[in-house]
Amino acid sequence: MNESTLRVLEYGEVVRRLVEQTSNTLGRERAEAIRPSLRDEEVRAWLQQTSEASRLLLLPGGIPLGGIHDVRNPLRIAGREGTLEPSALLAIADTTGSAKRLRGFLLHREEHAAALAELARRINEFPAMEAAIREAISDNAEVRDDASPTLLRLRKDLRIIRNRMTERVHSILRSPAYKDMIQDAVITTRDGRYCIPVKVEYRVQFGGLVHDQSSSGSTVFMEPQAVVELGNELRQVEL
Repeated sequence: MNESTLRVLEYGEVVRRLVEQTSNTLGRERAEAIRPSLRDEEVRAWLQQTSEASRLLLLPGGIPLGGIHDVRNPLRIAGREGTLEPSALLAIADTTGSAKRLRGFLLHREEHAAALAELARRINEFPAMEAAIREAISDNAEVRDDASPTLLRLRKDLRIIRNRMTERVHSILRSPAYKDMIQDAVITTRDGRYCIPVKVEYRVQFGGLVHDQSSSGSTVFMEPQAVVELGNELRQVEL
């Protein structure tokens, strides 16, 4: 079918409306690329699939199409043995899970949607991979503490070190010996280091490492000497 005929039929408007109903880039690309067929067998098959889908859409809840993402780029990265971010892994798990639900939905309705059920049989399932991702990645796309024994130990160590650092810094803030040296009795962080705002004239007497300075120059943000070693230990564990 030539482009002139398609224009007369306002086929572009049909495609535009179809594209508006897509929910992800995969569907949009397929909708934009679709062209009428001149093969009788193919046309009949498409009409059958469309009729079945229309009936299923009228069911309570419709067809389960949610949770499908365009994971082609993450899969290409993984195919080159690259490292995926937790959000990409979660998108893959969501997509495989959604595909599994869609497959089951269509196969359970084969009596009323034989053509779509035939398509559903082509959908592969990856239960082991999906389970492995969900065991390691939370629904918030964060790596779970128990994703591995080593990670669990390291995150426990981080909490212990941070608690020790907080206790030591608070003890300095409460100490009368440092009262006149401290600009504000608060804990700040600079490059992941626990710091206290110290009056610049007391920087030597206070003791520790200077990590930043206020715009006026009257305050320096110092990591107390008492937590420097713990800060080094924290950075090592984080790495």
